[in-house]
Amino acid sequence: MKVAIVAFNNIKYSPYVKTYSNYLDKKGISYDVIIPNRDGIEETLGEKFYAISWNKNKGKVYNFLKFTREAKKILKKNKYDFLFVLTTMPAVLLSGVLTSRYKNRYLVDIRDYTHEKVSLYYQIESKVLKNAALRVISSYGFKNFLPELDYLMCHNTSYNFENAAKQFDKKTDGKIIIGYVGTIAYVNRCKELIELVKKDERFAFHLYGNENHGTVIKDLVSELGCDRICYFGSYMPSDKERILNSVDILFNVYGNSTPLVKYALSNKLYDSFYFKKPLLTSPDTDMSYQAGEFSFDIDSNTASLDGLFDWYNSIDSENMIAYMNKRLDEYFAEMQLFNETLGGIFEKN
Repeated sequence: MKVAIVAFNNIKYSPYVKTYSNYLDKKGISYDVIIPNRDGIEETLGEKFYAISWNKNKGKVYNFLKFTREAKKILKKNKYDFLFVLTTMPAVLLSGVLTSRYKNRYLVDIRDYTHEKVSLYYQIESKVLKNAALRVISSYGFKNFLPELDYLMCHNTSYNFENAAKQFDKKTDGKIIIGYVGTIAYVNRCKELIELVKKDERFAFHLYGNENHGTVIKDLVSELGCDRICYFGSYMPSDKERILNSVDILFNVYGNSTPLVKYALSNKLYDSFYFKKPLLTSPDTDMSYQAGEFSFDIDSNTASLDGLFDWYNSIDSENMIAYMNKRLDEYFAEMQLFNETLGGIFEKN
C-alpha cells in the first residue's frame, strides 16, 4: 500500500502530522510526506519527503499556485492508495485531483477555521469533504461553520490520559500564579491581564514561550520591573511538565471575536485536565464550555481580579478532579473510535 500525508506547513509547526505518521509507523505502512517548505529548513519524515520550496519574496498567490502545481504532479505520478490531507487549505487547492483521482480514498483533517465565509471557498470545500472517505475535526465547535456532514473527533494531544494527575493542589498561601505556557500570542489579551495583575498583589503572571511576533510582551514586562510578572522565554519540551506543575491557573484568554478563537480547542484544555489546573478563558468560547465551571471567563471589561480570586478559592477539589477525569475518559473513548475507524478504512483499501 502507498500512502501520502499532505500538510500545509513545515512539520515543526504541524504537530497533528504525528497523529498519522505514528499510526502508519505502528501499522508498518510506508508513506511519503508532501509539504510546502515555508521556512526553508531541513526536515525528514516518511519514506520520501517532498518539501516544495516557498519564496518569501513573492506573495501568497504565487506560492499557493506553485504548491498546488507541484503537489498535483506528485500525486498523479505516484498514484497513492490513500491520502491524509491535513487542513482544508490543501484540500481546497488540490480539490480537482482529490475528487477525480482519489474519490473516497482520502481523509481531510480540519484543525482550524480558514475561509469558510468566502462563498467559492465554501463550495469547493463542501465538494471535497463530501467525496472524502473520512472527515476529522479537532473541536466540536467546527460544526458551526463546516458543511453538514458526518465528522469524527480527533483530539489534538499526545497525552496518555490514563497517566493524568490524580489531585488538585490548590494554592492556600502565597501568590496565585497564572501561567501562559506555549507560543505567546494575543498581545492585547496579555496586556490586559498584566495591567490587572500589576495592581493586585494576590496574583503573579508567568509567561513561558517565544512570542509569535516581535518582542512586545518581553519588552513590556522588562519595562514594568514587577517581580510578580515574569517573562521566561523559550523552554525545552522536557521542561513543560515541571512548568505546568509550577503554576496554579492556565491562561487561555484569546478573545471570541472570530471563529478561529471562538471554536478551537487549544492544547491548554488538555494541559488543564491532565495536570488538574483550572483555566482562565474568554467567554462564549468552546474552551470555556468544555472546561465548564472549572474555567473563569475574563474579557476586556474586567475591572479587577476580585472575582477570579473568590472563584479560585471556592473550587471544590473533588468535584474538579471528577469532572476533568470524566472528560478525559470521554476523549480517550473518542480517540479509540478514531483509531478503530481509521483501521476500518485501511481494511477496505
